[in-house]
Amino acid sequence: MFASGAYTDLALALRLDPAIREKISGIYLMGGAVYVPGNLTDFSASSDNVSAEWNVYIDPLAASEVFQSGVPIILVPLDATNQVLISMRNTAFWRAGGRESNFAADMYDMLLGHSYDNQFAVWDVMTAAIMVHPELCPTVPLHLDVVTEPGKFYGQTRVVDGGEPNLQVCLKPDILAIKRNLDNVFASGQ
Repeated sequence: MFASGAYTDLALALRLDPAIREKISGIYLMGGAVYVPGNLTDFSASSDNVSAEWNVYIDPLAASEVFQSGVPIILVPLDATNQVLISMRNTAFWRAGGRESNFAADMYDMLLGHSYDNQFAVWDVMTAAIMVHPELCPTVPLHLDVVTEPGKFYGQTRVVDGGEPNLQVCLKPDILAIKRNLDNVFASGQ
């Protein structure tokens, strides 16, 4: 299973029917910032919260519930996604894939400011690639909690040293293999 954005619906589903835990073999989530700063300042220059990542920040209670749910979770945080950057050289290659690939290229070109000099992280797309090909990023077991109290650390994912691992976390992605995978998938129109 792959979840993108806030984990609100997933947390609600687990609350409404806890038995679904047994039917979920694993969830791939893009979110959190384990050992690196968060990305809220990417979305709001006035944010004094430099610890939280957007997907967790917009509903930290849901993220906390999902992290503590007992469902096997593979987390791809900013630590990993910030390492895999694409440019318009990649999106130009993607355009061989047809309509859907052109749409993806158009979206990323917009985020790149239509400049060949810029690079941009492919957060959720990279996480989906890792879900299909887990070998693209080995994981390490960690226990992460989410700060749910209001304040400048609201939404931060924190490592609990000595805690029983509740997630498998991707920290060292195979950067070149992920970029090749995305190029091949988009260029082939798969």
